[in-house]
Amino acid sequence: MSRLRVISDPEEAERLWMDLYALQPDPSPFYEWDFSESIAELFGWKCLTVQVEEVLLAKLVVRKRSFFSDVVVPPLTQFTPILLAPSADNEARQAALKCLFEDHAALPFSRYFSFAPHLSSILEGVGSNWCHMAKDTYVLPTANTEEAIAKWSSSTRRNFRNATDKYEFTSEAVSSKHVVEMTETAYERAGMKLSLPSHVVGTFAEALVERGLGRIVGLTSKETGELEAGIVLIESKEMAWYWLAGSERGEAMTVLMAHTQEFLHQRGIAALDLVGANTPSIAEFKRRFGGALVSYTHVVRQSRSLKMAKSLNALFTGEMSP
Repeated sequence: MSRLRVISDPEEAERLWMDLYALQPDPSPFYEWDFSESIAELFGWKCLTVQVEEVLLAKLVVRKRSFFSDVVVPPLTQFTPILLAPSADNEARQAALKCLFEDHAALPFSRYFSFAPHLSSILEGVGSNWCHMAKDTYVLPTANTEEAIAKWSSSTRRNFRNATDKYEFTSEAVSSKHVVEMTETAYERAGMKLSLPSHVVGTFAEALVERGLGRIVGLTSKETGELEAGIVLIESKEMAWYWLAGSERGEAMTVLMAHTQEFLHQRGIAALDLVGANTPSIAEFKRRFGGALVSYTHVVRQSRSLKMAKSLNALFTGEMSP
């Protein structure tokens, strides 16, 4: 009999989740109960809470399309929310993780997981018959401005020094919707688009900030007073994530990065995850800030029928489905 249980009672699921979440040493806001529930709701998908004995709880987002269902990592989400009991040893944790890869009547055959870096040490041999992929990101240490830019590339450091006097840093009264609009423009310049309308993403970002899970920083032009760069940060006690970001053309984002590193440092947050470096232009931009390259482990299994459905979708729409 499988040790994995899908918790059908929402009140029990939330209670168990909140109890285990409270025991985590530095829980990511991406693991917060309402985060994944809200993301699933935005897309019209279903969120399942699964338990493996007293060792593991996971929130799995299930997307249903026509006759097919699959477990996905939704847009705007860094990794699959998985909580492990601090008292469990590595052997028990690995055994619990393996349960997520077994066949279960209550879970779709096709599943896609993204594991936070701290789980990499216990993933060996887990889902060995599935496709494993490394997705890279850069993680910057926070520091005061001079210490931060000392690790940057010489050209990026020079651009900062040449442009910094043109701008004013702010962490107050920055509009999340304005930042999201600039993010959407940046996506369009790269030939991509946001997964949801910008006003929906902006409202969601604003709610995160109001609940204390995020913060917005920005850079205004001293000449015009207009916002020229902004970042929506997701924050825990020790880590921040560069969740949404956009800027006008020019050096505004480079200048904002220095101020952001110092701003986080002053508040006791040790590191900034730049959230992805898997396209050449974005990877090059983020590399220049001198962070450490860190990999998230992505693991996927798809049925033949779902692969065919995705191929047909790409054929008729001209774009790959998420």
